[in-house]
Amino acid sequence: MSHTEADALWLRRAIELSRQSVAAGDYAFGAVVVARDGSVVAEAIQTVAKSGDPLGHAEMNALRQLFPRWSRKELAGATLCSTEPCPMCSGAVAWCLNRLVFGLSQASMYALDPEAAPRFEEPWDSRRLFTTVRPVFEAIGPLLEQEAADVHRMWRVANPNG
Repeated sequence: MSHTEADALWLRRAIELSRQSVAAGDYAFGAVVVARDGSVVAEAIQTVAKSGDPLGHAEMNALRQLFPRWSRKELAGATLCSTEPCPMCSGAVAWCLNRLVFGLSQASMYALDPEAAPRFEEPWDSRRLFTTVRPVFEAIGPLLEQEAADVHRMWRVANPNG
């Protein structure tokens, strides 16, 4: 499983959406869903802090835009680009798509901010779930991890107590 130039392009778009999320007063997460033909079918930022909705992760917000506009069959081969998704988002991605490209891994994200209290005892490794998905799920990452980490550092500077 290797990434393409298009994967890096769309992952950079997700990183830019992460910057927009921070600028909007939320956490540093963005997500892009790209169809097999290379067209963007959804993109979203994180809305947890702004809305108070703990389900407002960027990945969930992007996936909600897909249905009922497209069927699961029409989305075959679509790719989600984001940070490595948490357990909730990993499950949702597994139900909806068959491909993920992520920038910053969960383990690296928590290593950036050791004071942050992760929700789970250990950093989540999404591949634990994705290796069990049929048809085969392709997960690529971490990719462009330093670029993705920069946005999380930016969020920490903007939110020293958060």
